[in-house]
Amino acid sequence: LQELARNTTVTSLTIHYISRLSREDMQQVTAVLRQNTTLQSLALHSSARGSAGLADIAPALYRNSSIKSLDLSSNGLDDIESANILCELLRRNKTITSVCLARNTFGGNAAAARSILEGLRCNTALQQLDLTDCGLGDQGLSVLANALAVRSASILELNLQMNEITTVGVRALVEDNVETVKTLTKLCLLYNPIGNEGATILADALGRNAMPSLKRLYLCVCQIDDDGIVA
Repeated sequence: LQELARNTTVTSLTIHYISRLSREDMQQVTAVLRQNTTLQSLALHSSARGSAGLADIAPALYRNSSIKSLDLSSNGLDDIESANILCELLRRNKTITSVCLARNTFGGNAAAARSILEGLRCNTALQQLDLTDCGLGDQGLSVLANALAVRSASILELNLQMNEITTVGVRALVEDNVETVKTLTKLCLLYNPIGNEGATILADALGRNAMPSLKRLYLCVCQIDDDGIVA
């Protein structure tokens, strides 16, 4: 990490499944973020020490202007402290275009979810958002869709797999917040029990060209049978 702070060629750094980085390690990661101006992708999988670790690196991320892709998956970012830091990060950083928060179950904490989604509403740079297995449910998806619909910029890729989304959530996404899906090129709903009714709602949206930019639609393990496929 000390050497990476001086490095001018590495553009992607992944620290994956280290059981727990020490406080000193996180301070060194912060030094990398402050001094390395070529790093474009940072992934801290299951390594960032929860809200405490995020607090260590957040000030550097607020001002970083080189990173385009940030992956903080599986870091226990499910409390209000983490949410407020993420909200501020999304508000202040103007260059990150891809964020992955997969398997941080903040959706089960209403206050935390609102804080993170408020940050998303204020962010105009983000184009790819991965919220796999974040416990959003229908209510969380509705809040997310509202937040994205009022942004002054488009979202292109949205990953919502494994969030217990039903037809209620699908309707909130594609009928109640049409601005959210108008620019989507990729929508992933894997492992959500949307069933035939949810598939029919999606089919209707596609039929009336509510998602004119869509290139990829993922519906595996969504409890869709013959009627949904016919639609």
